[in-house]
This record gives sequence, structure tokens and C-alpha cells, in this order.
Amino acid sequence: SQSEENEPQEAVNPWDTPTRLALFGAQKIENTDYKAYALREIASALVNAGDNEQTLATLGQALEVAQEIESADYKAIVLRRIALIQVEAGDREQALATLKQATEVAHGANSKAYALKEIALALVEAGDKEQALATLRQATEVAQEIENASSKASTQMAIASALAKAGDIKQALEAAQKIENADYKAYALSDIALVLFEAEDKEQAFATMKQAVEVAQQIEDQR
Repeated sequence: SQSEENEPQEAVNPWDTPTRLALFGAQKIENTDYKAYALREIASALVNAGDNEQTLATLGQALEVAQEIESADYKAIVLRRIALIQVEAGDREQALATLKQATEVAHGANSKAYALKEIALALVEAGDKEQALATLRQATEVAQEIENASSKASTQMAIASALAKAGDIKQALEAAQKIENADYKAYALSDIALVLFEAEDKEQAFATMKQAVEVAQQIEDQR
């Protein structure tokens, strides 16, 4: 019939749509790290375009490729990013499963504390604050073992900030007080104060910002 003739033909060739072409290209990449990255970026573009079904299918491929990544540090980062896109695509259950695997991988990473902190923030996005806080407690313990003083302090600052974002202000403030480097302590307290402002706890926000200013003032006095 005339109406059937006017119906668009379903795309069957890899070059028929930009997405199919990108996926076709990504699947031809031999390097595992690059292939996982390409698939992840395509999925990110798909979710931004609102195509959740194709997003999740692409992420399934990305997950398969990610299993072959040798570097634990990079593998943990890739899994975390995949999980965040899964959250955006509405598959919270699969995102939490991906983050569970990312946590296991992170324990073999060189930057273990950093990886755990990043995974914890993704867990907050996925709606599991309880597991996020448990992961941050692990990160806190690992950070204590960092030998380089500057790296240790910057990691502790990031963890304190993440604890606040995960909803445990008390633990965040305790973590900030343990930071020996005054610069990083001031940054951590400022971050916590901003979280408190956003939560409209203005009284504690002002008190925390006051501490941050006092620490910063001590730094200036010593210079």
C-alpha cells in the first residue's frame, strides 16, 4: 500500500545512524581500555538523548569489556562511571551491583583510598547512603596508611567532604579535625560548611565556616 511505502525502513547497516556508526567503530577497537572508554562515552551520549534502552544495552557491552581491564585503578574508575550512567538510565539495581564489583576491584588498586571515595560518592548518587558511608569508613582506614604527607592530607580532605555529602556531618567533622595539614583542613571544613548551607542548617554551617576561617588565619599568621 501507499502508506507502507512511505514508512521509514529500519536501519540495518552500521552507518545508518550516528549511534550505530559509533558502536560499530567502538566494537572494532582492540585495546581493552580504549574500547571500554568508547562504549562508556557512547552510553553517556545515549542517556543524554533519552534512549535508555540502547544505553543499557551499550553498558552491558562496556561491562563485558571492563572485565578484561588489567589495571585495578582504571577498572574501578570505569565500573564507577558505568554505574553512574546506569543510575541515569533508571537501572539502580544494576548500578548497585556494578558498584559492588567496583569496590572489590578497588581493594587491589594502588590509589585504593581515592577509588573507594569515588565509589562511595557514586553510591550516594545510586541512593545507597548506608553502603556509601561503610565504603568511606574503609577509605578512611586506608588513608591512614598513606606515607606521603601531602597525598595523605588531600585524600583525607576528599573523604571528609564525601562523608558530608553522604549525610554524616558528625563523622565528616571528625575526619576534618584529624587532617594535620592546615591548608587541607581548611578546605575540608569549607566543603562541609557548603553541604550544611545546602541542607539549610545555617547555624552549623556558619560555625563550621568559622572554624575554616580560623584555620586559614593560622596559616596566614605562620607565613
